[in-house]
Amino acid sequence: NGHHYYSRAYVESVARNYDPSRVAENINPEWRKPLFPDRPRRQVMTQREKGHAIIGGCLKMLQRRAEL
Repeated sequence: NGHHYYSRAYVESVARNYDPSRVAENINPEWRKPLFPDRPRRQVMTQREKGHAIIGGCLKMLQRRAEL
């Protein structure tokens, strides 16, 4: 269960560029290939999409905290 800790500057720079509508764009089709093609395929999320999803969640959480 690998936790990644990013510097504040990195998170802020990504947050500035974060655009939920572009998450699925510019995806390298190679990354979409399942690791185990013989297994039933689950929805594969790329690293980039995962990053955007995580950061989107963090931003939402920070916004909620700011509103408290």
